[in-house]
Amino acid sequence: MLLLNSTECTIMESLAKYRFLTTSQFQVLTGGKSLSYLRQLLRSLKKDRQYVKSFRVTLTSHVRAEDTFYLTPAGADFVNSNKSFGLVTAPQSGKVQIVRDYQHRNASIDCFIHAHMHMEQCGIHVAEFVTYYDHVGSTKGNTLQSKAQLLLNDGRRVIPDGIFVIEKDSKTKLLLVEMFCDDSRNLQRVLQSIATHAKVLAQGVASKKYGVQDNAIVLCAFYHEKTLESIVNRLRENERFASISPYFFFASLPDIKVDFGKAWRDIHGKPLIFQ
Repeated sequence: MLLLNSTECTIMESLAKYRFLTTSQFQVLTGGKSLSYLRQLLRSLKKDRQYVKSFRVTLTSHVRAEDTFYLTPAGADFVNSNKSFGLVTAPQSGKVQIVRDYQHRNASIDCFIHAHMHMEQCGIHVAEFVTYYDHVGSTKGNTLQSKAQLLLNDGRRVIPDGIFVIEKDSKTKLLLVEMFCDDSRNLQRVLQSIATHAKVLAQGVASKKYGVQDNAIVLCAFYHEKTLESIVNRLRENERFASISPYFFFASLPDIKVDFGKAWRDIHGKPLIFQ
């Protein structure tokens, strides 16, 4: 087995947890290591050890996104040989298709990273973490489905972007995370998503699935500040949302990156207390 240094181990562990990561996200996860050093390590992990692969998305004819890295089967085998990482698999498809989803997935992972960092700083244990892009089953058998999938009583599927089961002081909480990259033209789509999550809470399907006694808390993160403001204003005026509003909290992605723990507010400005 080839030995890795501590930063390389962090890279591999991070890919096992988040599945897809850019160089700038590795910089956050490694405590600010230089980009040139990280690129050097990633080249070695990709070309010499063949533990990772990468792809690049062209956003426009003039703008190319950062390289996105993910584990190869050999990389997953290496991770699985180290019991501290836990069991992981490489992405099932040899060709990763996330062109349309690039901005949303990248922003979601930013939110997940800062959530984990906050939990660790506060001594909160993350008992379970799943994302919408983690799957079980197979495409050949037509059994492929997201691990984050929830079923409403009428059989409809709801797939939150991320699900956290967190524990501290013998208390367990369930967090459903939604990342909205919509601009002001798609407010109705955002409102419909929030309404669907309200049904998830009303029916208790998430709490039942994860064995959590209390109702879930929905964290709505926004890429665009103006969209956040518009949505909160509309929900504040919606009488039907009032009864379930204490379970919904809102934050902008820039605020999440500055301080995840202090970023969240309900529609009346009340902060979310994670402890």
